[in-house]
Amino acid sequence: MLFSFLFISFFSLLSVVMTKTQYWCHGDGILNNQHTCRFFTIVIDAGSTGTRLHLYKFIHDPATAAHGMPFKVEKEIFQEVKPGLSSFAKSPIGAADSLEPLLQRARKEVPHFMWEKTPITLKATAGLRLLPGDMADDILEKVEERIFNSGFFAAFPDAVNVMPGSDEGVYSWFTLNILLETLFTDEPTIGNKPAAHRSVAAFDLGGGSTQLTYWPNNEAVFSEHVGYERDIDFFGHHIRLFTHSFLGNGLIAARLNILQLETENDIETTHQLITSCMPEGFQLTEWEYALKFWNINGSSSYSYDTCYDVTKRFVESSEIMHLRELKGAPVYLFSYFFDRGLNSGLVKGNDGGQIELRQFKEAAKTACQRGKLEINDGSHWMPWQCLDLTYIYSLLRDGYQFEDNQPIVLAKKIKGMEVSWGQGLAFATANEFQLTEGAIKTASSSEQNATVVDQIVDLVYSGTNQNRENGRYDPSDTVSTIDSDEENFIIALLNDQKIDLMEKIEKSRGVNQGAKFPSIGGQSSKDALNLEVGLENPPEDIITSDDQEEDPFEIEVRLMLDEDEEDEEFLVYMKEMMSGTVECVAANKDEPTSLIDDFDDDDYEEK
Repeated sequence: MLFSFLFISFFSLLSVVMTKTQYWCHGDGILNNQHTCRFFTIVIDAGSTGTRLHLYKFIHDPATAAHGMPFKVEKEIFQEVKPGLSSFAKSPIGAADSLEPLLQRARKEVPHFMWEKTPITLKATAGLRLLPGDMADDILEKVEERIFNSGFFAAFPDAVNVMPGSDEGVYSWFTLNILLETLFTDEPTIGNKPAAHRSVAAFDLGGGSTQLTYWPNNEAVFSEHVGYERDIDFFGHHIRLFTHSFLGNGLIAARLNILQLETENDIETTHQLITSCMPEGFQLTEWEYALKFWNINGSSSYSYDTCYDVTKRFVESSEIMHLRELKGAPVYLFSYFFDRGLNSGLVKGNDGGQIELRQFKEAAKTACQRGKLEINDGSHWMPWQCLDLTYIYSLLRDGYQFEDNQPIVLAKKIKGMEVSWGQGLAFATANEFQLTEGAIKTASSSEQNATVVDQIVDLVYSGTNQNRENGRYDPSDTVSTIDSDEENFIIALLNDQKIDLMEKIEKSRGVNQGAKFPSIGGQSSKDALNLEVGLENPPEDIITSDDQEEDPFEIEVRLMLDEDEEDEEFLVYMKEMMSGTVECVAANKDEPTSLIDDFDDDDYEEK
């Protein structure tokens, strides 16, 4: 599976000259980079058990941006609805309707004049990945319509999709370390450069999958586990992350896998499961998972030891690997790790706290001693507590090979904000949107080319199904966007400051069409994103006219166009639009040369 565009663009936060970026400001709704500015980004997490709104209010302060990150989260607004989208497999419209409370909350919090300047994205996780056939696509189709009609900015084509599990891990790691301020710090004795030894490892336990991500001190680990490496340039600093997602090892998926491992009868026909992790005489009827209903019966062999034996068998049969480097170092656990720790009294409140791994084992032993009346107290998690705690302990002990005295930090919120992949993704979305919109407006600043640029930008946006005036989706809009040949023409439009319009158009297409960017860790983006760099060495396809000195804006452009009516019509249209500013010469070439290197798809397949 290819990485989503937003995941790529997250790592084009890389080495941007921050003082050049302008931001849409909450206070006045216009672009600026001269004073403190606030803006919004919306991330919707469509998980396996619920759908969650993460609405972030960012603040950009020019006085501090030069010393670290260009903007920070000032406030997070969180709201959740249940069940998750996967529960609407037979009613895709119902899935879309379930989003309305979240969208209404977002509309209430974001001023109306900022809606079209507020990017929104929805990412589904393991719950939809596990649906059979076209069910996930049917749900996403209706959900996408609802998001694109929300009034917020959702022009890029993958604003709504299923997120690869490895993306979850990396975004979560960034969220955690951003909140803990381990990447950038204002402490003069520490310095402002991110370092592996200051960062912390992130362990996320969802319903369908679990992820681990950390920045190794010893890069030999990448040789031992090929395919688990992610090279990232983060604000000009190179980071090599170790990350992986284990599908089927999420808490809810593990329940079913463990129960099936222990049950010997024909479960596909009877849907009857037996478990030594529940007391004899206890029955859980019509438990739903993976579009099936299961009846679960306790066993006479109910005990911690028998429950642990079958759980350990499952963990050891999975792909969970040993993590020798992290032994003894504090690791941060969140999501279901935290929830089950809180249910068991290992931590108090959302702030969490540090414990040792052995405390999960002790809590599991206590839970596995409860009788059928005790576990039937009405709490949805209580019947599962013995199995859940035993699985968490075995996952960490037998899977990752942590010792019982391993320090563990259970976290739900840090500085009042959720520890999840949502904030990491929000930084990516906000950064890309602000860079693009700022670039377009900067290009339009020249009166000489303002009308031309506006028309070009309209052309770029015309195929995005996004009316930029009201931010609403228009299914009837089928005008195609400019192609690579036409881009070679647009790059010739230079304003009086010799600003390279191609970069602005390419960035615009990036947000709105999922354009491909140079590979992560490749060329520096310092030059690529510096909006005042002109064409000192123009490509061969752009030939300066003989009378360039008499009129610096009259240039001859050689277009690499095929001989068909559409190209000729476009050429005529552009010539008329330029009103003589540019003289166009058509030429034919078999293989047009892209002015910006394509991102290598093969490097970014999910392993």
